[in-house]
Amino acid sequence: MQSSYFKILFHSRILTILYGTPFSNKKIMRRFAISDIHGCAKTFKKLIRRINFSQEDVLYLLGDYLDRGPDGKGVIDHIFELQKNGFEVHCLRGNHEQYFLDAYYETESTYTIPQETLTSFEVENVKDVPKVYLDWMNRLPYFFDLEDYLLVHAGLNFKSDAPLEDEAAMIWIRHWYDDIDEEWLGNQIVVHGHTPYEKWEIKKNLHHLEDIPAINIDAGCVFESYGFGHLCALNLGTKQLIFEDCMDVVSYRVKDVSHPVPNQAAPNDEFILDANPETKILYFDIDGTFLDYDDVPKTAFLNGQLEASLKKANFDYLACVSGWVDIFADKVMKLDSLEQRKTAMYQLLEPMFPDKNWFIEKLILISDTDARCTYMDLKTDWFYVDNWADKFFTAAHGEKLFKKHKGDRVLLCDHQGDGSDILEWLNEKTIKYKN
Repeated sequence: MQSSYFKILFHSRILTILYGTPFSNKKIMRRFAISDIHGCAKTFKKLIRRINFSQEDVLYLLGDYLDRGPDGKGVIDHIFELQKNGFEVHCLRGNHEQYFLDAYYETESTYTIPQETLTSFEVENVKDVPKVYLDWMNRLPYFFDLEDYLLVHAGLNFKSDAPLEDEAAMIWIRHWYDDIDEEWLGNQIVVHGHTPYEKWEIKKNLHHLEDIPAINIDAGCVFESYGFGHLCALNLGTKQLIFEDCMDVVSYRVKDVSHPVPNQAAPNDEFILDANPETKILYFDIDGTFLDYDDVPKTAFLNGQLEASLKKANFDYLACVSGWVDIFADKVMKLDSLEQRKTAMYQLLEPMFPDKNWFIEKLILISDTDARCTYMDLKTDWFYVDNWADKFFTAAHGEKLFKKHKGDRVLLCDHQGDGSDILEWLNEKTIKYKN
């Protein structure tokens, strides 16, 4: 009899730990965070079902509800429906909501609202979007300050004396982990999105919170590249990650989603590729690759030799990953159009490319230098040359994949050489190697 009593007591305590007071109908409140849904309404709804979201739980959404995916309006409508039905859902502002507001109120912006977003609202012009959605976006806050977490869309500017007053940084900033002020942060952890991370990187982040008290939960839902294509939910109580594969049809592929903070640099060229396995793309660095570190063209590339090899390989696109924002830092604000930026890049590389029109037609600019390999589409016929290829490719796609493709699709070139190694690689590998 005594043994049975202790068994019941033991199981009662286990139930208390897992579910709260035994034999009570009250559930423990769970808190979830999701970011960067980007118009993927079907995936969002599926993830909500998967976490078994209930009226006893709290959901924090960290911005970027629309653009890139097919149904931005559907995402917002589902949020409205959840709130109307008694679910506790709190929403932050992302840079894409700011884009939308800027376009509506005609503030200074070079961003064009994607057609898919307008189509989801059944309008042709942003001015015709029902005002209820604009009012909602206007009311969105920039951060949530919880006891144990700080929730923001992009991150915090710890170089500022008042990080929570820098609203632009909270929706735009990137590469801020090195500046984290742990004394200011205290016991809180920053949860954010904005910069797409591969699934393995997000998991790695979670296991190193003692070193870096921040976790990025943007799993690149709208990306079809290797390692991306997920919507991520973080259980703030248990620190459990839940990933849902994207099930929405993304009609175009975005290759550059990084936008510098306004007034610090001009917006990026966000470009679209109608890519397929036959699309042939060369991703290339400049300093140490096409030029030496004195910005002088490598001698083997002169007299049209580099251009001839590239034409022979028949590339559809030449994607510069060096980052035009960094290269032209002194005049970046004056390069207002894509044509101006491409022309400036051509002027830098002109001695190697006699055919200006061909080069500019093929050229694509990626400005996020530090995450250059993040935007590669490995489902295409891709190639990559860089004297830092080992560092950047491994960071984006892992050491195993780097070793597999080193010398074939990836060339770690000699930054001190005359470029002969690159010409040899182009002539031997990029012409013969096919998917």
